[in-house]
Amino acid sequence: MLRCGGALSTSPMAASSSLGEPLVAGGGHTRSGCETWHIIFYCDVFMACVSFSLVMPSLWLYLSGLRASRGFYAWVVAIYSVGEAIGSLVVGALSTSIGTKRSLVLCILISIVGAMAYALAGSTLEPQRTFEETESQSLASFNPAPWTVLVARLLQGIGSGGMQAVEQAYISLAAPPNKQTELTGHLSTFAVLGFIFGPAIGALGTQFPSIVFMGVLRIDSLSVQGWIMAALNLLMMLVTSWFHDVVADSNKRGTENTSHCSSVDELQGLATGNASASPVYSSVMGVWGCVAFFFFHFNGFAIQELSLIH
Repeated sequence: MLRCGGALSTSPMAASSSLGEPLVAGGGHTRSGCETWHIIFYCDVFMACVSFSLVMPSLWLYLSGLRASRGFYAWVVAIYSVGEAIGSLVVGALSTSIGTKRSLVLCILISIVGAMAYALAGSTLEPQRTFEETESQSLASFNPAPWTVLVARLLQGIGSGGMQAVEQAYISLAAPPNKQTELTGHLSTFAVLGFIFGPAIGALGTQFPSIVFMGVLRIDSLSVQGWIMAALNLLMMLVTSWFHDVVADSNKRGTENTSHCSSVDELQGLATGNASASPVYSSVMGVWGCVAFFFFHFNGFAIQELSLIH
């Protein structure tokens, strides 16, 4: 199991001992005492998924204007998911060493670099060519702009995938067993809402007028999506700055406090070693079954994305 915020305490009571403490720097409580941190997660995953789907209405127009082919468009769409896989594995493992908050900040910084690269890819290009010229251009004439977009989407995928992996792992540690499925479902709901609202925000961006700064930097209806993504990532950085790692604090303090996020019966069962009150973990085969299900599910999702230009 992935671990966030340092080594996981061997005491079940210790793992939940600090969840009744203030969860945001500054001492903010909520009614249940364990809601603020996952509200931060909901905001972050929503904006991360908006950044994914934000470019979909204009991505092919942007790439064709940068003299990219249809086949290259397919690679740009696919590379985001490749980045998510890389980010999930690398940042998820790294979070055990640097902690949850630093991992989230790292993901946001990577995403900001990707967003800026996307926005700046077409700033110094020649005027756009027609689609026929784009399709017939010689492969010998290397054009860095489409490759910049490819790398930009890879970086954004790494940032988004790493963030979601870290947040899901944190839920498995910070939330009581009877809340983990509910909170994970809520996290997925906000991710889907990001997918839904992203294209609408991107479509609004296509109404942005073309502006040229200092004769070099061009912001138009196709590159403005990159600037919107950069702004969203800066907002994510602000939201994440309020995150307080309660799991790390729990490991430091041990069992000195009683959690307000678990029921009295659960706490009594943990204290007395009652096996019936202990968390029940899924079997390894069940986990791999879920992994296979998600693989085929999102494979169909990606195939539909690639069919948009045909």
